[in-house]
Amino acid sequence: MSSSFFTHPAFIVPVAFSGFVLFWMSIATLLGHMSGWKAMHARFGLPPGVEAPRCQLVSGRIGLVNYNNVLRVGCDRFGLYLSVLVFFRAGHPPLFIPWNEVHAVERKDFLWSKRVRFSVGHPRITTITLPAALFPGTPLDLHP
Repeated sequence: MSSSFFTHPAFIVPVAFSGFVLFWMSIATLLGHMSGWKAMHARFGLPPGVEAPRCQLVSGRIGLVNYNNVLRVGCDRFGLYLSVLVFFRAGHPPLFIPWNEVHAVERKDFLWSKRVRFSVGHPRITTITLPAALFPGTPLDLHP
């Protein structure tokens, strides 16, 4: 009974797992490019050692990409902090966007969902849509 090393489970399982991880990371990186996250990071990358305020896990849209329950969003008087869950971190380093880089803010209501949509950067890098309830007392608070 002869068996090739390349068909042995001790070889196939680690190779398949490594292939899946590389595939996952390349998809996450591609989404980071499509959403504008990479361009935002070039201007608004969170410096190492800076601690973001308490963040909530939410769904939102950045550019062309929907981020369903993987966005970590926090804000303080200085600006907006964005990151993603660690499994999606490839292509999505943490961001800090100062309030003076947020413009064209508009409210988007659909059924029971109240969201705020805004552009980031001068000139505009991308648009972001997030739940409006996250931003009381900030420049994104559009409550009448």
